[in-house]
Amino acid sequence: MGASQIPDQLAEELSRPGRKLLIAETEICFKNGPRNVAYIIEVEERSGAAGGRAAGIGLRKPTAIMGYTFDGEHWTLLNKVTREQEISKYELPYHATAMDVTLPDGSTVVVSGVVDPELVSAYQALTRG
Repeated sequence: MGASQIPDQLAEELSRPGRKLLIAETEICFKNGPRNVAYIIEVEERSGAAGGRAAGIGLRKPTAIMGYTFDGEHWTLLNKVTREQEISKYELPYHATAMDVTLPDGSTVVVSGVVDPELVSAYQALTRG
């Protein structure tokens, strides 16, 4: 896979249908910019989530967590966690809001997410641990 295809992988993941949360160290950029780390949490909506939701959160079950790093030019997938036992170690960001992300083609997607360097740092510790 060529380096020019790497940013498109993250863009594809963000634009795919389905519920996901984005946790980033700084705002997401697909062009030359500062180094960054981001995690995407794929979330399965459970039945009943649209009903009695506390603070709009609903019942969320993470099904995968993917960690990416941005070196200033390209996004690289660091890891993907799919085992429920490992996923359960990650704290979900209940303070996520709607975030606009501009993709490499100039289009924009809106995802639930948060810029939270401390949470990213905690995720990185789990990835290394």
